[in-house]
Amino acid sequence: MKKILISIGIIVAITAIVFSGYYYFNYVRMSYIQISSVSHKTEYFIGEKLDTNGLLIEAFSNKKSLGYINIDECEITGFDNTNVGNETICIKYKKFSVSYDITIKDYPEGNVYCKSITINTLPNKTTYKVGENIDLTGATLKLNYSDGTYFVIPIMPLMIRGFSSEKVGDIEVKVYYNSFITTFTVKVVE
Repeated sequence: MKKILISIGIIVAITAIVFSGYYYFNYVRMSYIQISSVSHKTEYFIGEKLDTNGLLIEAFSNKKSLGYINIDECEITGFDNTNVGNETICIKYKKFSVSYDITIKDYPEGNVYCKSITINTLPNKTTYKVGENIDLTGATLKLNYSDGTYFVIPIMPLMIRGFSSEKVGDIEVKVYYNSFITTFTVKVVE
């Protein structure tokens, strides 16, 4: 009687895990993935960020749907928003991959857009002691536009990633603006 109850308990537990959705793919052999959406974005302008809203990736086992995969769990490669033309975006989940084509277009005549960013001025302070916070006073970013003009803005704390003063050495600080990234280096000393 105990063996039967234990067996039923194990079956119920495995069934609960399998049908919870999150662990479903780990217990059923997946044979392929495919793009199941028709409304995902396939046309972009130069400089525009990749938009995965509406992009549905579905997992299958022998032509039977296992459900949708969270796009954040996938590796996406092939997106380059700096040149006009066609590109192939590759989406990889575990050992499976699928791809789709996109088009990068230039802005219509007369539309001005930001085409690149550069560090205009470094922060006044570029050397820090271990444990100090970054000070962005004086740091500015140059936004270069398609018509040859530019605009200078201050670099704000929410625009940066990568700064840590926990270890001694040169630290590369990344600056983000829309879909653009540039860097500058600071030094951490004892």
